[in-house]
Amino acid sequence: MQGFGPLQAGGALLPCVVVISILSRWAGGLADRWGAQRPLIAGSIVAALGYFLLAVPGPATPYWLGVLPALMVLGLGMGICVAPVTVTAMSAAGNQHVGVASAINNMVARTGGLLAVALFGLILAQRFEAALDISLAGLALPADALAALSGERAKLAAAILPPGLDSQQQILLKDAIMAAFVAGYRWVMVLASLLATAGAVVAIVWLKPARTKTASER
Repeated sequence: MQGFGPLQAGGALLPCVVVISILSRWAGGLADRWGAQRPLIAGSIVAALGYFLLAVPGPATPYWLGVLPALMVLGLGMGICVAPVTVTAMSAAGNQHVGVASAINNMVARTGGLLAVALFGLILAQRFEAALDISLAGLALPADALAALSGERAKLAAAILPPGLDSQQQILLKDAIMAAFVAGYRWVMVLASLLATAGAVVAIVWLKPARTKTASER
């Protein structure tokens, strides 16, 4: 959406990773003092806000004004959540099963990530196709151009424009492809926001609030 290459895209996400890394140690102490429920609720809500903010920028929005602030909010929420999730898993297993609990926690995290990528990819592709079809219906492109474009749809925003179009048709088609990609991307970000909100609900319903430790107990 921002037109970044692979290296630039990775660098653009780095601030979020840095914030998560910085906050994880602090969040672990917070979970030890207050219990895991409160940080998980707060972190999930902040992460949900971060995902929602990521759905707002468009192709013309500068990275520094649209994407970066949203990534910082997302990193803040995730940084608050990561350590309490581990604390919850370890505490539930007990000292005698710490190793097994750690392995299961890591396995679930990796599996969840893979499933999320697959699900979000399917949603992005489906919404991209639907939005592009609506746009193409109003462009009146030649049949051979539409046939050539059908083989490029799987590339999403990286689709190569079919040959034989005049300059105006190329501009309109390029804009339609980008608009379709942004539409699918926004669906994914909103869904991620809803899932993060669901995480807060799970923490409220299933986790019991811990008693605050006194200074002598700490």
